[in-house]
Amino acid sequence: MISRNELKYLKSLHLKKFRDEERKFIAEGKNSVEEGLKSRYGCSLLLFTENFISEAKYMQKLAGEKNIRFEVIGENDFNRIADSVNPQGVLAVFDIPEAKRPDFTKMNHPVIFLDEISDPGNAGTIIRTCDWFGFRNVILSKNSADIYNSKTVRSSAGSLFHINLFAAYNIEEISAEAKKEKFRILSADIAGENINSYKWINKIVIVFSNEAGGVSPYVRSVSDDRISVPGFGKAESLNVAAAAAVILYQVRITLK
Repeated sequence: MISRNELKYLKSLHLKKFRDEERKFIAEGKNSVEEGLKSRYGCSLLLFTENFISEAKYMQKLAGEKNIRFEVIGENDFNRIADSVNPQGVLAVFDIPEAKRPDFTKMNHPVIFLDEISDPGNAGTIIRTCDWFGFRNVILSKNSADIYNSKTVRSSAGSLFHINLFAAYNIEEISAEAKKEKFRILSADIAGENINSYKWINKIVIVFSNEAGGVSPYVRSVSDDRISVPGFGKAESLNVAAAAAVILYQVRITLK
């Protein structure tokens, strides 16, 4: 049974302050929760509504194998906790893992850096895209969306649990460490070289920047190359998540 105090506590985890204090975050939706339960992430609570019970058998099995507490609550209480507009009736509380520093001495494949991508929907979508194309290492700058923001988690559709995520780094330190290990820094820039003609290599850090501000002067100064998606219509630019999908596809089919 979930007490009123627990309901209040669970709702507080939608705020970064409390996530950081408790080292916990909430994942909502069948796919995200299921992927989380199958992952290396610790989980302390699985929660679903009576209407979801028929779909929860596999999750209950996973929870039982890991000795994870699970509870059934009413729709009204669930909706008070859920952050999504149309909740599916299932959520879980996961542990925020201990922060790790990216180690470029052990990396030999493209690394993705999100520079001030403040919209959690875009951040989560790019994480999902990286997972789809098999890019295992994603670094987010200090002013990017919080990895464990409910919308970031939801937009990643479970991919957050599959790849290595490094948060709160600035491009200055990352570019310096990467270049020591012979990585090239590439910035996605509308004025850059066409991705179809660019000569791709494995040891690259691809920087995707904030849509509103664009590529910062510092990112331009440390970039070895700039790359762009060719356009054929009248749109001014692509959404950063859309541009990332096109670029990462090109990298993947070229490097295989």
